[in-house]
Amino acid sequence: MDFVLVMFICSVIENNKCHQVPLPLDNFKDHYDCVSFGYDFSHKMITNLSREFVNNQGAYIKFFCEETPKVKT
Repeated sequence: MDFVLVMFICSVIENNKCHQVPLPLDNFKDHYDCVSFGYDFSHKMITNLSREFVNNQGAYIKFFCEETPKVKT
């Protein structure tokens, strides 16, 4: 099975939309690899933002890993 990672940066401020994050890697061989990368990349993203930005915007990262359908050959 293959999994795809989909990640968003969001804000708790009303009417601010979540924006999908471009990823350097988004396909994984299993769920474990996908969520491990998702948590690690999320942490790196937040720590690369300023404390002021995160606090003022209420910024947070959300992500999910979705199994991709198998292609029948």
